Amino acid sequence: MLHGAHIAQDFTFTSIADVIRAALAKYQKGMRLTEMEEPGEKLMTTVRVDRGTRDFYASLPARMWTKILEQALRTFLKERYLSISS
Repeated sequence: MLHGAHIAQDFTFTSIADVIRAALAKYQKGMRLTEMEEPGEKLMTTVRVDRGTRDFYASLPARMWTKILEQALRTFLKERYLSISS
């Protein structure tokens, strides 16, 4: 997704971490999660966030962090690309 965006001259996000931060921020502001997580292999990564985002993420149910983050990412990307193509 990120490589394709850069080819299309969309440099809104420079890294996967940027996309994750944007999805979390949108979820924190009230984005309703409409997409489900999907089964399959997951990759672990570390993302630096500001204190407010970290506190928000830490306030979510700990056993659901990965599921919520994946749903937020999928919802964010779907909304972003649907609004661009509309």
